[in-house]
Amino acid sequence: MRPLANPFMKFMLATMSLVVLAAPVRAQEIENPYAPKATERAKTQPNSVSYARMHDARGLNVFETPKVEGVPYDGFKMQWGAAFTQQFQSLKHENSQAPIPAADTLIKIGSGFNNAEANLYMDAQLARGMRVALTSYLSSRHHNETWVKDGYLLIDGSPWENETLDKVMEYVTLRLGHMEINYGDMHFRRTDNGSAMFNPLVGNLLMDAFTTEVGGEVYVRKGEYMGMVAVTGGEVRGQVIKPENRSPAVIAKVGYDKTFEPGTRFRITGSLYNTSKSNNNTLFSVRAREQGRDRDRAGVVGRRAPGHDPQGAGVGHQPVRHVQGPRTVRQLRAGQGSHHHRDRRSQGHAVGGRGCVPLPEQQPVRGGPLQSGQGSGAGRQWHAHRG
Repeated sequence: MRPLANPFMKFMLATMSLVVLAAPVRAQEIENPYAPKATERAKTQPNSVSYARMHDARGLNVFETPKVEGVPYDGFKMQWGAAFTQQFQSLKHENSQAPIPAADTLIKIGSGFNNAEANLYMDAQLARGMRVALTSYLSSRHHNETWVKDGYLLIDGSPWENETLDKVMEYVTLRLGHMEINYGDMHFRRTDNGSAMFNPLVGNLLMDAFTTEVGGEVYVRKGEYMGMVAVTGGEVRGQVIKPENRSPAVIAKVGYDKTFEPGTRFRITGSLYNTSKSNNNTLFSVRAREQGRDRDRAGVVGRRAPGHDPQGAGVGHQPVRHVQGPRTVRQLRAGQGSHHHRDRRSQGHAVGGRGCVPLPEQQPVRGGPLQSGQGSGAGRQWHAHRG
C-alpha cells in the first residue's frame, strides 16, 4: 500500500464541536434531566459499576465516561445490558441517464424490513476504580452472526493503597484494549448498530468518523478541561502480516466543558488523528475503500474472495493479477471444458459467505481484477470488464 500522501488522511483535524445544552457536565445518571423519570411501571436497572456512561437513556448528553465514581466500590460486580433496533425501509431510486448502460442498471427494490440489529453489553467491576467493558453485536444489518465490537479495561483509580497513585488517579484515566477510538464528539451520538438511543436522527453522517482499534488512551481531566493522547495499531483489527505497510496511529483530543447556571452547558473539543500508512484504516470508510483500490491495483495480490467488496472477482485464496485499463474476465460454466479440467461448480458460486450469486451470461462485471478460467477455450464465457 502506498503511504497516505493526502494530507487530509495523514494529518486529520476534527471539526470543532460546539454544544450548548441544558444539562449538567457530569451529572449522575439519576439526575439527568433528559432521562425519562422512573415510575412504578417502568423502573431502570440499578447501576452496579463505577465511572460508567449508562447504555440507556441515562447516558444522554454524556460524552466520555465521567470522572465521578457514582457507585461506591463494594466488591466484584457484573451487569448486563442490551439494545435492539428494527428498521423498516421504503425507498425508491432511479437513474435518469439515457440510454442507461448495462453496468449502471439499478437493482429493483421495494419496501421491507432490514435485518434486525441488537447489541449485548457486559460490564464487570474488577477492583476499586477498575472495570472491564465488552460490547457484542448479536446481529447487524449486514451480518446475522454474533461478533465482538470492542472490549477494554478502564482504570480510574488505583487498586493499591498508595497515596501518590491515589492523587494521580484523581485526574488520570487509562483505557486499554480494542475499543471505539475517541475521535471527535459525533461518535457519542451516532447510532451504534442496535443502540439508537443517543442519536436524534435515524442514520449516521456520510463521513462517519467511527472505528475500533487496538491501543491505549491516557486522559487528564481537571475541572472543565480535558486532554487525551492515544496510540493504536491504526487498523480495525490486530494483525502481524505486512509490517512494512503498517504504522501506529497517534490520536489526540482537547476540550473545554462547562456548565453555567441555571444549567446551560458549553462544550468545545478538537481532535487529531495521524497515521502514515495502514493495511486497513477504516476511520472514514469511503476513504479506506479508495485506499484499498489503489493498493489492489499495484500488482499481484493473493487474497480471499472479496464478499461485499465490489472490487473483487477472485475466488478463494487464488492469487489475482491486477491490471489497469480495459480487461476481460473469463468464467467457465458448469460442466464445460475438458473432463480433467471441468469446473464442477454451479453457474452461481459462493462469494464471501453470502451464498450463491448468479453470474448471468454477457453481464458486465464492474471493477475488480483479472482471473483466468479453466478448461478448453470452447467452454469459456467472456464478460466485458471495465477498468
